[in-house]
Amino acid sequence: PVNIYHTWQGDLIIDLRSPSGTVVRLWNGSGGSSNNIIGTFADNGSSIYPYQSLSGFNGGSANGVWTLSIYDQWGLDSGTLNSWGVNITCN
Repeated sequence: PVNIYHTWQGDLIIDLRSPSGTVVRLWNGSGGSSNNIIGTFADNGSSIYPYQSLSGFNGGSANGVWTLSIYDQWGLDSGTLNSWGVNITCN
């Protein structure tokens, strides 16, 4: 789940890197002038569909450090990463 306050969603690029080095782009500047990104990225659309499928992480190790990177492509607006986490479901 993520909780990001930002005054222009369309400015943001969000990537998640697994411990094995796989990177999945979660957000790719969509949303236009809408504010904030709050919810859970999930391929089943339970909250927010990721830009790239989370299946890119399949087969990799879940143990270790996960890294969330957020890039603001434009100036003038500001934002805050309030919280984030990774929930791992094994089938």
